[in-house]
Formats: sequence, C-alpha cells, structure tokens
Amino acid sequence: MDQFRLFFGIELSKKIKTYLEAFEKSFKTVCSPSVKWVNPDNIHLTLKFLGNVELRKIDSIIIAAEKAVRGVSSFQLKLSGVGVFPDLKNIQVIWTGLEGELDKLRGIQSKLETELNILGFPYDKRRFQAHLTLARVSEKTNYAEKQNLSDMISEAKIAGDISFKVDSISLIQSFLNRTGAIYNRLSEIKMESTKMESSCQ
Repeated sequence: MDQFRLFFGIELSKKIKTYLEAFEKSFKTVCSPSVKWVNPDNIHLTLKFLGNVELRKIDSIIIAAEKAVRGVSSFQLKLSGVGVFPDLKNIQVIWTGLEGELDKLRGIQSKLETELNILGFPYDKRRFQAHLTLARVSEKTNYAEKQNLSDMISEAKIAGDISFKVDSISLIQSFLNRTGAIYNRLSEIKMESTKMESSCQ
C-alpha cells in the first residue's frame, strides 16, 4: 500500500530564504561542525506533521485544509528574534521566531488540528509555537562549544523589518535520505481572499 510522509506548512518566499541563508552564514564561520544547519531552501513554517499517510486519504486531507482556511484573509508575519529548544543550557534546536498577525496563524493551525482529528489524526501534544527551524545541535557537542553557541544566540538579532505575506498553506511530502530531507509540494491551498482577488483580475 502506497504511503506518503506528509506535513502541512507555510512556504517562504525567495526573499526570506535569501535573508536566512545570510543569517546562517554569519553563524557557520564560528560554530562547531556538530551544529547542522538547515538548507535555506528547506526552511518552512510547520503547521501540522501527519506522518505516513495512505494515498487514498490525501483528497480528504486537502478538503480538511480547505475548511481550515475558509473565510481567512491573507496576513503578514515577520521574523522576530532567535531562540532555542529546550533552553540555552541544553541547546538542541536553533530557531527564529515570528510576530505579526499571529491570531490568524494560530486560528488556521487550530482549525487544521480539529479538521484532521475528525479524519483520525491525533492532536499534537505540544502547544503550537510559530517558529522557523534554522539548525539542530548534536548531543556530542561539548560544554565549551555549547557555551559559545549560547552566548552567540543571546546576542543575535534579526536586523530590519523582514516580513512576508501568507496567503496559502501547502501539503508537502517529505523524503528522508543521508543528506537530509527533500520536500515536494503536493497541493497548495489558497485562502479565500486570494481566490477572490484572482477571479477579479
């Protein structure tokens, strides 16, 4: 039986990816090799990870996403600060936060959770926190390296107003290989206002 490893996410513009690429480079020159930076082309805002899904369920999943964005107009987000999971003493993930019209983002994510739960997908146990993953830190990183990384992150800032428009969400297939993940968009679900704008042109 064919299965696809899927998630819903918001894809980023080339402008944002170019900025994040330069941001990552500023860290790479002084960071330990044990810090694995995400390819800028692969950076996205994850809304819901579905795992392995049977091919026959994809149509109903897309319909669920259409319901989740129904009545929601496009909105603006912008990059905001640098943070880590779980904390600066034990860094495992480095990310940049987001601010702007977060109420709309959280509303879509919450509705998506609800609609997918109806189809049998469990709710995420962790509370949704909007972020873009930049790097993952190996458990083998020694104390001195982690301390240096912690100091750098504490001082890191997002320069300027790096904002972007959100007018759709995407159903994305993920392929895992030795060099990392490869992503393939299966469907782009446009928001209502975007559809209206397109039809009026």
